Amino acid sequence: MFEWNDALEELKRFDGKGDEARVYSALELSYNFLRDEERSLFLLLGHLAPHVVVISDLLKYSMGLGLFNQRTTLKAKRDRLLKVISDLKMSSLLLEGDNHEQVKIHDVVRSFATSIASEHHHVFTAACQTELEEWPNKDFFEQCTSISLPYCNIPKLPEVLEFPKLKSFFMFNNSSLKIPENLFSRMEELKVLDLTGMHLSPLPLSLQYLENLQTLCLDDCVLEDISAIGELKQLQVLSFIQSTIVRLPSEVSKLTRLRLLDLSQCRKLEVIPPDVLSRLAQLEELYMGTVLRNGRVRDMMNQETMLNCQN
Repeated sequence: MFEWNDALEELKRFDGKGDEARVYSALELSYNFLRDEERSLFLLLGHLAPHVVVISDLLKYSMGLGLFNQRTTLKAKRDRLLKVISDLKMSSLLLEGDNHEQVKIHDVVRSFATSIASEHHHVFTAACQTELEEWPNKDFFEQCTSISLPYCNIPKLPEVLEFPKLKSFFMFNNSSLKIPENLFSRMEELKVLDLTGMHLSPLPLSLQYLENLQTLCLDDCVLEDISAIGELKQLQVLSFIQSTIVRLPSEVSKLTRLRLLDLSQCRKLEVIPPDVLSRLAQLEELYMGTVLRNGRVRDMMNQETMLNCQN
């Protein structure tokens, strides 16, 4: 135990100017003391966007990846997530965010997590705000379990990305990038897909082939016809925060396993067809936010649905 305490002190004192080798040694020791859930969340944090991570995003991702499957309700999963985050803070692997909705991770700690994820779990993480000049080789493709491309300049995507073992794919804020129709056609095992800040009009046809997808985040996206989402029958989490959708398609009612639907800040949303929300029998949390200020949308929703909305 004294070794762990000493490692924590080393991490607490590090200001970015000390001996990184000693800090990495302390990080490795601290990491080795983590339990399975803590390790999984720590490695997930390591290949997301740097510095600041939103806790609600972590919940969406962790649900898709099945990190807290022993907890049955969304509330129980959130409580467990917050407990694990607290434990990682106690281990000096996470920092307090600017508010209660965020956490921060030190650059050196994130670099350590990224190296562990890459070496032992076949995770590909591109450096933030850099140009992706080439993709990993085919051998890495075949074993790759996660890809993270945070705010990268990607000149062009391949027509197809063949990742038979890929579980999660994060690609943020590249609105000028064209997504080929068949990009997702060979990602049969994909569980989590986040395309925040992308121009997806229309949706790529191959999206509907992601039969195992659990979490889909299309936040801050340019969207029009999204009816193909109705084919993603395993979805548990669907997020459209601040997207441009005008109509929630009736096909969403086919998502009978959906547990969380986030329509926060969808200011252009005008139409929610009758009975779409009421057919989502497993839905535990519905976030509407500013959408409820639209009188037309309110009139389309019955009183029972309104009572279940989260603002």
